[in-house]
Amino acid sequence: MSNELTQVGLASMIVELFYVTLRELSFEDKEDTEEFRSIVLKLRSIIPNENKIYSELSNEDIVFALNSFRKTETDNLVKQRIYSRIKDLYRKRTNTTTVTELGNIISTKILIDVLKELNRKLYGLIDSNLETEEQERLLLYANVYKYNYLTANPFIEDLALKANFNIEALPDIKFDEVEKSFQLKFVEKSTELFLSYVKDSIKELISAESRDEYLNVHITLFEISRVEVMLPYLTKSNLEDLSHFIETLEYKNKDVAIRNIKKLIKKRKEELE
Repeated sequence: MSNELTQVGLASMIVELFYVTLRELSFEDKEDTEEFRSIVLKLRSIIPNENKIYSELSNEDIVFALNSFRKTETDNLVKQRIYSRIKDLYRKRTNTTTVTELGNIISTKILIDVLKELNRKLYGLIDSNLETEEQERLLLYANVYKYNYLTANPFIEDLALKANFNIEALPDIKFDEVEKSFQLKFVEKSTELFLSYVKDSIKELISAESRDEYLNVHITLFEISRVEVMLPYLTKSNLEDLSHFIETLEYKNKDVAIRNIKKLIKKRKEELE
């Protein structure tokens, strides 16, 4: 391993140590504190330096790192961050700047919409008959897991840092404005990709299983939110395909969640008639 790759590992380890503290503060419901804001400011300061270290990697280092990760599990947050950042760097080196930027913006727009929809669902549950302890547990999971999503790529991480990781403070990105900015029509041409994204969400929902009931609820709400956010971008043909896809699945103890998804699909079909 080159010295540059070692430096990358150290830089990302330091960043993740700060994120560990943020997760702990979020778990303790201490986001509205000076300690939390101080950690965010430190991250704003050190991440540009981390980015610089990544940018100095050679193409050979990038290929070596990607091949190494294919042979091992990304089994901790530091490895996950390194792998994510090196993949992003590889895309930048092998694609045009426009393609890379557009890809990050599209994925970021979708993720922000999903997280905001998830928030609406969570607060909807809080307004229901759930016990106070159950409400708090669900919010804690959302507050801790949001860091996994809000550091998915450098673009969304930058937005999250500016918003102090407050999901509701994240900007609403509109596809028509992105198309206008890039002078490129992509939404209508991407329906099959969006359909694949929805199918992946449903498969994740069915396969996810944890002994922790609160984590199960969090995953279920997240995946349903992913589906709901993307349905408006699917054609009637896509929706028919999706309905058929669901009928081929075995979903056992996820039948309530799947019924909810079927209702969402039915409603969307009716809107298109």
